[in-house]
Amino acid sequence: MANGLSRKTYTPALPPEQVDTLESILDYQGGMKIQHNLIQYLNERKVHEASWLEALGRSDVPATLIWGELDQFRL
Repeated sequence: MANGLSRKTYTPALPPEQVDTLESILDYQGGMKIQHNLIQYLNERKVHEASWLEALGRSDVPATLIWGELDQFRL
């Protein structure tokens, strides 16, 4: 999974040692066993997008911590 994410998510793709690090992060506390539950976040994000973005707009937390440098949307 980490290798696939590296190729599809990062530009350029992560080097092998960083893929290994990403894999350990994904599997933290057995995370790989519950990825099917965690991925539901994407469905929740779609349903609640407007209210979440409004809350982020009011937040003191810098949005650059949430979106990547190359992502198109920024608050």
